[in-house]
Amino acid sequence: MKQLQKVPLDKIDLNDHFFLITYPLNPEPLISSVGKVGLLQPVFLRERPSGQYQIVHGFRRVLACRDLHFGAVEAWVYHLENLGDLEGFRISLLDNLTIRRLNLIEKATVLHKLLHQFGLEKQIVVQEYMPLLDLEPSLEVLGGYLQLQQLKSEVQSYLVAEEIPLKLALELLHFSPEDQRQLIYLASSLKLTVNTFKEFMTFIGEIIGREDIPLENLLDDLDIPDILANSVLPIPQKTEKVRKILKQRRYPLLTSLEDQLQEKLKQLRLPREISIALPPFLEGDQLKVTFQFRNIKELEKILTKLQELIDREELKDILRLLKG
Repeated sequence: MKQLQKVPLDKIDLNDHFFLITYPLNPEPLISSVGKVGLLQPVFLRERPSGQYQIVHGFRRVLACRDLHFGAVEAWVYHLENLGDLEGFRISLLDNLTIRRLNLIEKATVLHKLLHQFGLEKQIVVQEYMPLLDLEPSLEVLGGYLQLQQLKSEVQSYLVAEEIPLKLALELLHFSPEDQRQLIYLASSLKLTVNTFKEFMTFIGEIIGREDIPLENLLDDLDIPDILANSVLPIPQKTEKVRKILKQRRYPLLTSLEDQLQEKLKQLRLPREISIALPPFLEGDQLKVTFQFRNIKELEKILTKLQELIDREELKDILRLLKG
């Protein structure tokens, strides 16, 4: 049984996160709309014996009202004896699911609370709750999401903001908390895409694992903080520069070979209509030649140029380098 009533804000315990799912708990997006039209939907509260109220659902709306200096909020109020803990959490969960999709950390929070706060068996969580969250109902996936609770708040915030997939997020657990922080700082500074973040994390993980050094020391050794602090260099150029430095540190011989090959290609001075591509990751010894033409005359010129390439020492050097 619930009642609709006005509840003074100073009677609501804003530090009680027992039913909280939302992450990050940021009321900013709501402040403007609540300030203009007020609170359109009542929040859900549970009255405690002390006379204080727990927020069951509507944390961000309550915080927005607080920041707007409202004296009270309209709420559906449950008495403690009429709303059990798990029932209240289900109300919060299902109401959230009707209006939005939960992010990675919110799903992890739901699963963690169901197991450790409400004491449900793993099998019940897998069978009854994971499908509600659009998750594969398996113990392996459950275990993966539970591990996300080990990550620091700033790391979790980055995962949510950049919509990092679970598999990649779990790779962060191979790093120390301080190295995680450094990784997130690097990724945020360069505004890395998911794929580039994955590539950087692979390079860095292999380097610090091989050399047994903290990530901060590695970045300092490679002068990467100076690159990030460069206010003139555009972010895409910073990213490519850092990528090249990391790749060179991880694969010094391969990078040296690639530089030699690129220099030989440059020496060929190919016309823009012709391009020669090296094998991906330099795996193999075949070159790929592509060319473009609009008429027979242009084709004839291209074929002549290709014929000339046969005798070029630079091309022979490229083939020798690829063969090792």
